[in-house]
Amino acid sequence: MSTVKIGYLHIGHSQHGIRRYSELLASEARKCNLDVVEASVILTANPQQNRAILIDAAKKLACADVIHLQHNTLLWGERSQSRNIKTFIQNCSSPLIATFHDVYVQAQPLTWNNFFTYARARYGPYSLLLRWMFSQLKQILVCTKQESQRLKSIIGTNTTNAEKIKLVPHFVEERTVKNNSDEARKALQLEGFKIITLLGWIVPRKGHRLVIEALPNLPPNAKVIFAGSPSSGGEWFLEELLTLAQTLGVKDRLIITGYLSETELEQYLLTTDLAICPFQKSSASGSLSTWLSIAHPKILSFDLPLIDEYNTIEPGAIKTFSPYTPNAFAQAVQQMLSNFSEEENIAVKNIQQRLCMSTIFAEHLQIYSQIAEKTNKSNSNVLSIINN
Repeated sequence: MSTVKIGYLHIGHSQHGIRRYSELLASEARKCNLDVVEASVILTANPQQNRAILIDAAKKLACADVIHLQHNTLLWGERSQSRNIKTFIQNCSSPLIATFHDVYVQAQPLTWNNFFTYARARYGPYSLLLRWMFSQLKQILVCTKQESQRLKSIIGTNTTNAEKIKLVPHFVEERTVKNNSDEARKALQLEGFKIITLLGWIVPRKGHRLVIEALPNLPPNAKVIFAGSPSSGGEWFLEELLTLAQTLGVKDRLIITGYLSETELEQYLLTTDLAICPFQKSSASGSLSTWLSIAHPKILSFDLPLIDEYNTIEPGAIKTFSPYTPNAFAQAVQQMLSNFSEEENIAVKNIQQRLCMSTIFAEHLQIYSQIAEKTNKSNSNVLSIINN
């Protein structure tokens, strides 16, 4: 198992959470004294340049026994993702696996009223790309059961392709905290406030609007921190949020940090009284992993299927609110802020330990080794046939 050489394709800007996910896996592989080769790719607006970049990356990874890449609908270029993905995969000589993130596409049962929606989900460009990728990849990893179910609704439940899907939970990264809460609050000049923090990109699906709409109903000493920045081209949404906050009279209770270094992020994590994940559709696994990495005792999320998966591991670890309304969210926030207990959340600590990087990487390594072994056997059989 330990002799497998692993190739990692890191795609996207260094600030992107999915690229960081890939880099953390590669880092863990090196800690295990495994042979690792890496290629980093940042796509441009130039199709020919992208083609050259991706072919170079494939060549760099050619010496690997297995190549692990990451995929969501944005990383590979929204309109040109099919061309970019096919360019890379078709130029790879080693077996490939991919982790699919943020899987939203889902086929619905066919009815007279939803024929076009059904057809688009089943046979639209993205679904056709998914089927092609499944035909080329040896294994498809997802972090949640819901994402597995969504993929199966497109490629078929009882099919060979469906058998390629494997659930590997999002790891909880190891984080060494160097400061304490009081020092962080003082450095950020947030002493005396109740701090509510939402991590990640400032995009419509992550619940920022809901938080601002709820803020007038929260205690006057509560401040909300959006610890992140808008995605490229998404500055309009941030302006929309600031206008809404101004209209509701809560702009002075809102802090937008922009992109944070690891040191800066740690300060805001330690300052936070309540960690929120009010995402209506997205899985939130990356943000949750960050909060779990410090075993934050108070985490509040919308009632998503992913949260059920975490709470199945440790019942009650993550609190939820429903329905998805400002009032329901505000009530849940007030209830959690009024709980003055500063004791650690044992359930959260248990999840942190169950999903630690070493455990989750061991699952990845088993997959890498199995695929490499199967490929080597297949190649040996081919050579034997040729020689005979």
